[in-house]
Amino acid sequence: MLTKLLKYELMAEWKKYAIILGGILFLGISAFATNAMITPGKTRVGDTIHSLIIMSFTLLCIFALLIVFVFSTMRFYKNMFCDEGYLMNTLPCSAGQHIASKMLATYIWCAATSIIIILSVSIAAGDFTWPSDLIIGITASMNDMREVLPAEMAESFISFMKKGLAYMAVSLILCPLLYQIYLNFCIAVGSLFNTHKILMAVVTFVCVNIVSQVISTIAMFALDFTNSDTFMAMESENLDIASANMIADTITSSMNNLLIFSGIFTVVIYGAMVWATHYIMSKKLNLA
Repeated sequence: MLTKLLKYELMAEWKKYAIILGGILFLGISAFATNAMITPGKTRVGDTIHSLIIMSFTLLCIFALLIVFVFSTMRFYKNMFCDEGYLMNTLPCSAGQHIASKMLATYIWCAATSIIIILSVSIAAGDFTWPSDLIIGITASMNDMREVLPAEMAESFISFMKKGLAYMAVSLILCPLLYQIYLNFCIAVGSLFNTHKILMAVVTFVCVNIVSQVISTIAMFALDFTNSDTFMAMESENLDIASANMIADTITSSMNNLLIFSGIFTVVIYGAMVWATHYIMSKKLNLA
């Protein structure tokens, strides 16, 4: 049943996203074409056309993913908590299948949008070698650390840098899924109220964000990530190698602990959001 629901979700929304993705690709090709055909500064009309295309392309790329989340959240609200909910909730499938199908559809559209944006930016710039250039730049930065820092300190920072990059990559991959879980949770909580459901969903969004920020800040202090003595010691002119290595170990240890806490906190809070959304849709559904 999940496959059927996912197919229905994709078929129902593909025209909207086709327009957005087609627009991004068209503007990327247009930016490349106008850049190749129009000599900068030669004609005011040509410069104006090129500038408008670049501006439109940039804005559409910036807001494309936001548009996907807006469409997906609106569809989730209308399908499950408005008049359409009377039909959707009578289908022979569980609340978990409804939630999973909508989140997977959102993830697929976010992935497609990201791929088209990357492709279009590469076309507009006329350069498809930036991934290899990025890897070369990161490798060069690591080599520079080995040259200017003591060996043990450099290896500590490089080790953390690799972990940070891996964490960033995983975060980018999971970000669309996690953000849609967050939005679905806020919509589900807002649906519990008989009036001002959207307003209460917004209030929930703000409250959860504030609580998350407070917990993260407390964790940073608890893990000694903001230890001013350590950072002041780094600026000392009489810093020997042993002290430098000790400082490096202290900093990397705090940052590693922060990454571990961040991973655990993410699993706990988003797991709780998924459970709460499922519970509300299964036990506390309010279509009033």
